[in-house]
Amino acid sequence: MNTPRNIIIVLLLAAFASAASAQEAKTRAQVNAELAAARQNGDMIVNGEVGLTQRELRPDLYPSAPVVGKTRAQVKADLAAAERSGNMLAAGETGMTEKELHPGSYPADPVVAGKTRAQVQAELAAAIRDGDMLAPGDSGLTEYQLHPQLYAQQRAIDAAAKQAQHSAPQTSGDVAR
Repeated sequence: MNTPRNIIIVLLLAAFASAASAQEAKTRAQVNAELAAARQNGDMIVNGEVGLTQRELRPDLYPSAPVVGKTRAQVKADLAAAERSGNMLAAGETGMTEKELHPGSYPADPVVAGKTRAQVQAELAAAIRDGDMLAPGDSGLTEYQLHPQLYAQQRAIDAAAKQAQHSAPQTSGDVAR
């Protein structure tokens, strides 16, 4: 039944694959240039069963590859900072840092300000009003999920207020600094 359609799909896929491979084909000059670069850099595999490149077998004959990483000064600075903050692993097999073992010897971590009590109370009131609190029992559903008809009007009011708040143009006094 679907044989002609399947054949057409296979032919189209084959055409796309051949077009893609034709675009990726390299010229003879490109291949020769890559071969010369590999020989010069020592990236050719050495004959035999070792499986090493010429650079791995004789690194003294080839230029060294650039080292990517931190300088000695950067590593020393990182070490000094870790020692000051107590983030060095403590001696022994506990796996704890010095700060975890001796918290009084190191500065306290900065505390990020959270929400105020008033903000939390306002969010709780909104959650109760909109039915976003978990319903009693083991269902794991919210009051809104159990009784959407009880909360539909309030949710529509909240959505309209939020839409009006976002679409209202800001005055010069409302701009955050």
